[in-house]
Amino acid sequence: MKKLQIELANFPQSTILDIGTGYGSFIEILTKNFNDYREIIGIDTSQTAIDAAKNHFKDYERIKFIKSDAFTMHFENETFDIITLSNSLHHLHNLPTLFDQMRRVLKKDGIVIVNEMLSDPLTLPQISHRLIHHFAAEIDREKGIIHDETFTESDILNLLNKTCFKIKDHWPINNESEDLSVSFDTSWVHGTLDQMLKRIQNSAQIEYYTNQANLIKNHVSQHGFSSATQMLFILQPK
Repeated sequence: MKKLQIELANFPQSTILDIGTGYGSFIEILTKNFNDYREIIGIDTSQTAIDAAKNHFKDYERIKFIKSDAFTMHFENETFDIITLSNSLHHLHNLPTLFDQMRRVLKKDGIVIVNEMLSDPLTLPQISHRLIHHFAAEIDREKGIIHDETFTESDILNLLNKTCFKIKDHWPINNESEDLSVSFDTSWVHGTLDQMLKRIQNSAQIEYYTNQANLIKNHVSQHGFSSATQMLFILQPK
């Protein structure tokens, strides 16, 4: 995370916006690597996520969370020094419109940080993560929720190059935890997949989904599980 620390250090007393904040996972990364911020605001369309994030960061006076749609943000122009978007590209359609909004609320000399998990290349334990994530995405789409599969590095570069930003730098964030071996207790994976199946138990395709879940369980049992590699991109306005 040294390179991220160097980038963040260029913005003392910064105001930061985290889009699609979820439970505040990327804000957690920010606060572990940077303390010289004036305020961090996390936005998400899910009230459940916002409530959970508020509870998790309840002791952080400089961090707040707002239910808001990133496509129709009500912040003033040039409000933020840094905008972050983590593991959200594959949840969003109409990216040019979103990035236009981001540019509007970003200061002229500000940066955007995009963090996204990769679909390839991955180790066999990391492929377990991809399989589970893509299975969840498929079920979400069955339920009418926007959730694409994750991207390769080349896919992400192509997407970002079509926005109103230019890529200043990008690098992988290596998985810092050890890969988990075949002996790892995979019961949590079985439970997670079974919960996903319950979401679409009345689907006409339930047999297909059940078979897919069993294939994933077998893969994890054989190869273990490790988080997929994340790729971090630093963007500047064109």
